[in-house]
Amino acid sequence: MLAFVNSDRPLIDYAGADAVCALHLLGPHPAEPSSPILELPCPHLFAAMHDSYMRRCLGDATHIVASLHGSAEQLAGLLYSFILYQVSDRDATVAFQREIATLATHPAMEGGRRLRAEYLGLVRQVIETGVAEGVFRSSDVEVDSLLMFGSSQWAWTWFRPAGRLSALEVGSQLVQLVLGSLLRNRRQLAALADPAGRAARTAEDRLSRSARAPGSEHVA
Repeated sequence: MLAFVNSDRPLIDYAGADAVCALHLLGPHPAEPSSPILELPCPHLFAAMHDSYMRRCLGDATHIVASLHGSAEQLAGLLYSFILYQVSDRDATVAFQREIATLATHPAMEGGRRLRAEYLGLVRQVIETGVAEGVFRSSDVEVDSLLMFGSSQWAWTWFRPAGRLSALEVGSQLVQLVLGSLLRNRRQLAALADPAGRAARTAEDRLSRSARAPGSEHVA
């Protein structure tokens, strides 16, 4: 049985090449070491699918930042999105978060590296704006952003969509962890970390629409 994939669901039911890529990439579930390992068909195919996925993520992030007000709310929305990807377009998310370290320096990934750098730059700009405005305490933005991505992109190893906490609830924990340390004034933290609040709803609505939209990597 493949990790995180419903083996009872026919392959044809998975919509889009990204999901097919995930089925090729995902090896055995850690609890089932005897499961067969499916080989990556082609680094260039992986790169093309990764680029499509990253364009979609970049469009999501741009929309979230434009829809929310102030650096604290914008960062909260982005943090929610980091975790919501574990349930939105999950097959592709798990595949790329799992395999990117293996192929990160492959020549075919050059376009993907640019997209990832642009995505990281957008998040860093939100943090830098918050620091400049006095909303966030002064910090090493480069390191802080890598810690945020490092923690959220490892979630595929432990997060279960049907588990004890929903993606929104886990996202709330991440918002409390990150913004609780960055905010100079924590009075708005409860509202930012509310899974039913504006930051969470904006991220959830955007990712829900993005995952359903044909050619969604181009939706802004």
